[in-house]
Amino acid sequence: MKFRTQFAVPTFNVLVSSNSGLGVFLPNRAWPDINSIDPTWKKLQDPLLRVLCSTPVIFTEAGGGKWLPIKDAIFDRLQENEARELLLQVLLEAHQNVATLPDHVIQCITSHTHAISEVTPSFVRVVFKNTPSCYRPLGRTEKLCLLKFVLKDDLFSELQGLELLPLSDGTFATFKSSDVFAVYMPSPEHPAKLLPGLRHRILAQDIGVEILAKLKEVAEEGNNLM
Repeated sequence: MKFRTQFAVPTFNVLVSSNSGLGVFLPNRAWPDINSIDPTWKKLQDPLLRVLCSTPVIFTEAGGGKWLPIKDAIFDRLQENEARELLLQVLLEAHQNVATLPDHVIQCITSHTHAISEVTPSFVRVVFKNTPSCYRPLGRTEKLCLLKFVLKDDLFSELQGLELLPLSDGTFATFKSSDVFAVYMPSPEHPAKLLPGLRHRILAQDIGVEILAKLKEVAEEGNNLM
């Protein structure tokens, strides 16, 4: 049994070092599906996963492409309705070690360790603050998609410093203290027309019902960010 477990690592290393395009995908196919392991081989599951979880077998496109151990990878577990492709593009632009894996590989890894890093709204906010150049040049539609994602977990105080607050003049302001730069949210009682010439200080209204509702929560929660 010891021989077979040790044999798995050289096998993966051969797959990883392949110079062909298949080199990226073959290791993913080699991970076992823990739901369909033959009982005869079940006793090898934990030793094999223990070895694999400390070996560079996770591929990321960051930095031109490289192989990482699990502890250094940021796992993409995003849904398609979360602007997944855009988020991955922006995170790779910020040189983050994002890795996309098949479900059976993720399940295999999390069955052995829950200490993995994932793409979350909180993680994205930190990246945006540290590397603002990865998202600031984007167009309005893309920025609104990113705003929707970073609002998702309702941790509104972490928005400070992000240039994702949409204004009526088509630009984006930075979330910061309203004592420094106040942004006004129109209402039926106080429509935007009461503030002529201040489109650069009025929250855009054509940003989708969900985003508008979230930003209303930001204003009502007293974070002093609008």
